[in-house]
Amino acid sequence: MDIILGLALTMHLGSPNTLNETHPYVEVQHESLSLGVYYNSIEEPSFYLTYTVEYKGFYAEVGAVTGYKRASVLPYGRVGYNITDNIGVFAAPSVSADGKELKAIVGIDFSF
Repeated sequence: MDIILGLALTMHLGSPNTLNETHPYVEVQHESLSLGVYYNSIEEPSFYLTYTVEYKGFYAEVGAVTGYKRASVLPYGRVGYNITDNIGVFAAPSVSADGKELKAIVGIDFSF
Protein backbone atom coordinates (compact mmCIF):
# COMPACT_ATOMS: atom_id res chain seq x y z
CA MET A 1 0.00 0.00 0.00
CA ASP A 2 1.30 3.44 -0.99
CA ILE A 3 0.25 6.94 0.05
CA ILE A 4 0.65 9.48 -2.75
CA LEU A 5 0.65 13.28 -2.47
CA GLY A 6 0.24 15.02 -5.78
CA LEU A 7 -0.69 18.01 -7.85
CA ALA A 8 -2.53 17.89 -11.18
CA LEU A 9 -2.59 20.97 -13.44
CA THR A 10 -5.36 20.94 -16.04
CA MET A 11 -6.86 22.76 -19.00
CA HIS A 12 -10.62 22.45 -19.49
CA LEU A 13 -10.97 22.59 -23.26
CA GLY A 14 -14.03 24.55 -24.39
CA SER A 15 -15.09 25.36 -20.81
CA PRO A 16 -15.39 28.74 -19.09
CA ASN A 17 -12.17 30.21 -17.68
CA THR A 18 -13.79 30.33 -14.24
CA LEU A 19 -12.98 26.67 -13.49
CA ASN A 20 -10.19 25.76 -11.08
CA GLU A 21 -7.24 24.18 -12.90
CA THR A 22 -5.00 23.39 -9.90
CA HIS A 23 -5.85 20.11 -8.17
CA PRO A 24 -3.85 19.00 -5.12
CA TYR A 25 -4.66 15.44 -4.04
CA VAL A 26 -3.95 12.66 -1.55
CA GLU A 27 -4.35 9.05 -2.63
CA VAL A 28 -3.97 5.58 -1.16
CA GLN A 29 -3.02 2.90 -3.70
CA HIS A 30 -3.18 -0.86 -3.26
CA GLU A 31 -2.28 -2.83 -6.37
CA SER A 32 -4.73 -1.56 -9.05
CA LEU A 33 -7.16 0.17 -6.65
CA SER A 34 -6.92 3.80 -5.55
CA LEU A 35 -8.93 5.78 -3.01
CA GLY A 36 -8.35 9.50 -2.71
CA VAL A 37 -9.52 13.07 -2.44
CA TYR A 38 -8.71 16.09 -4.64
CA TYR A 39 -9.71 19.74 -4.95
CA ASN A 40 -11.95 19.72 -8.02
CA SER A 41 -12.72 22.13 -10.85
CA ILE A 42 -15.64 23.77 -9.02
CA GLU A 43 -13.46 24.31 -5.92
CA GLU A 44 -14.97 21.51 -3.83
CA PRO A 45 -13.37 18.35 -2.40
CA SER A 46 -13.99 15.22 -4.49
CA PHE A 47 -13.55 11.71 -3.14
CA TYR A 48 -12.84 8.95 -5.67
CA LEU A 49 -12.35 5.22 -6.00
CA THR A 50 -10.67 3.93 -9.16
CA TYR A 51 -9.35 0.79 -10.80
CA THR A 52 -6.29 1.25 -13.04
CA VAL A 53 -4.94 -0.86 -15.91
CA GLU A 54 -1.35 -0.14 -17.06
CA TYR A 55 0.72 -1.18 -20.07
CA LYS A 56 4.23 0.14 -20.86
CA GLY A 57 3.65 3.51 -19.18
CA PHE A 58 0.13 3.98 -20.57
CA TYR A 59 -2.82 3.70 -18.21
CA ALA A 60 -6.60 3.80 -18.07
CA GLU A 61 -8.56 4.52 -14.88
CA VAL A 62 -12.25 3.91 -14.27
CA GLY A 63 -14.25 4.47 -11.13
CA ALA A 64 -16.57 6.80 -9.26
CA VAL A 65 -16.21 10.36 -7.92
CA THR A 66 -18.17 12.67 -5.60
CA GLY A 67 -18.17 16.43 -5.14
CA TYR A 68 -20.07 17.69 -8.18
CA LYS A 69 -23.49 19.35 -8.27
CA ARG A 70 -25.03 17.22 -11.03
CA ALA A 71 -25.19 14.05 -8.89
CA SER A 72 -23.86 12.82 -5.57
CA VAL A 73 -21.76 10.12 -7.32
CA LEU A 74 -20.63 10.24 -10.94
CA PRO A 75 -18.63 7.88 -13.17
CA TYR A 76 -14.94 8.75 -13.46
CA GLY A 77 -12.40 7.88 -16.11
CA ARG A 78 -9.18 9.06 -17.64
CA VAL A 79 -6.32 7.80 -19.81
CA GLY A 80 -2.71 8.84 -19.60
CA TYR A 81 0.97 8.18 -19.95
CA ASN A 82 3.58 8.16 -17.18
CA ILE A 83 6.62 10.07 -18.45
CA THR A 84 8.58 9.23 -15.28
CA ASP A 85 7.68 7.62 -11.95
CA ASN A 86 6.51 11.05 -10.71
CA ILE A 87 5.25 12.88 -13.82
CA GLY A 88 2.41 11.91 -16.13
CA VAL A 89 0.08 13.44 -18.69
CA PHE A 90 -3.60 12.60 -19.01
CA ALA A 91 -6.90 13.30 -20.75
CA ALA A 92 -10.41 12.88 -19.38
CA PRO A 93 -13.97 13.64 -20.44
CA SER A 94 -15.84 16.52 -18.82
CA VAL A 95 -19.60 16.95 -18.82
CA SER A 96 -21.24 20.34 -18.29
CA ALA A 97 -23.25 20.89 -15.10
CA ASP A 98 -26.53 20.50 -17.03
CA GLY A 99 -25.29 17.27 -18.67
CA LYS A 100 -25.80 18.60 -22.21
CA GLU A 101 -22.22 19.17 -23.34
CA LEU A 102 -19.28 16.77 -23.46
CA LYS A 103 -15.86 18.42 -23.33
CA ALA A 104 -12.30 17.39 -22.54
CA ILE A 105 -9.75 17.95 -19.83
CA VAL A 106 -6.00 17.56 -20.43
CA GLY A 107 -3.40 17.80 -17.74
CA ILE A 108 -0.07 17.01 -16.19
CA ASP A 109 0.24 15.17 -12.89
CA PHE A 110 3.11 15.46 -10.39
CA SER A 111 3.22 12.89 -7.57
CA PHE A 112 5.45 12.79 -4.53
